[in-house]
Amino acid sequence: MGSENIFQILAINLMLGFLVLTVSLKISFNSLIKASKDFKSIGIGIFSQIILLPLLTFIVANIFKLPGDLAIGFFIIGACSGGSLSNIFSDLANGDIEYSILLTSFSSIVGPFTIPFNFLLWSSLYPPSQEILKRLNLNVLQMYLNIFLILGIPLFLGVYLRTKKPAIADQIFSWVRKLAFLSLAIILMGMFVKYYKVALPTVKTVLPFTFTHNILAMLLGFSMGMFLTKKKRKTLAIEVGIQNSGLGAALIFQFFPNLEMALAVCFWWSIIHMLNAGIFVQITRKLKL
Repeated sequence: MGSENIFQILAINLMLGFLVLTVSLKISFNSLIKASKDFKSIGIGIFSQIILLPLLTFIVANIFKLPGDLAIGFFIIGACSGGSLSNIFSDLANGDIEYSILLTSFSSIVGPFTIPFNFLLWSSLYPPSQEILKRLNLNVLQMYLNIFLILGIPLFLGVYLRTKKPAIADQIFSWVRKLAFLSLAIILMGMFVKYYKVALPTVKTVLPFTFTHNILAMLLGFSMGMFLTKKKRKTLAIEVGIQNSGLGAALIFQFFPNLEMALAVCFWWSIIHMLNAGIFVQITRKLKL
């Protein structure tokens, strides 16, 4: 891997760290303990994100009979639970923002273990992607470590500051949030500039299954939320429907840099889930769901 690629990977990882830190600066250790006592809400949310969503991704991949390179991108992003973007849309939909932040935090805590596990499990069960994994000889340990560094360090740093140094957490939150959204914009713009020539010709191939998956994911979250309050139900629909495509892009770029079609999936996924989330917000407001 060239020095330019290494620099790009480090830059993306740092920017993703700011996105995670934005969420964790709002969560104290005590609030995590308190939230864990609400086993029903947290349990349904985590089960939907970590178990049902990857399963849904596998089912959609089989329905559309995706080729291996597209499936690799599909399974990676399907394993990445929502990030700070889902918190924004949850707030816009008048959902339960505290529940949204807690789900994002819990998924970030378990993410270093569940993301590689779900990706490797479902991609190894799907023959076209299984062949690619065998051919590339993926460094699984490095993937686990990489995800821990991206998610774990900023998460624990933010929770520590909120718990032990709340004044500092309040002081830095504003500029960390600005850096986080700037980082997200840079990642998405960088993807567009670098891969739009690859992504644009794939629109007819990639959009149908990414759109279908996203709609089904939001319906899955909304259906599972029938056991929760109205606000939490809307939040769960968004949390299951929006994936951390920035993290997915970073993993694809680092571990599958030559699979341009996998990056094309990430490119269109980023657009689709934001558009659908915006439509969902408008529908819930007009129908007062």
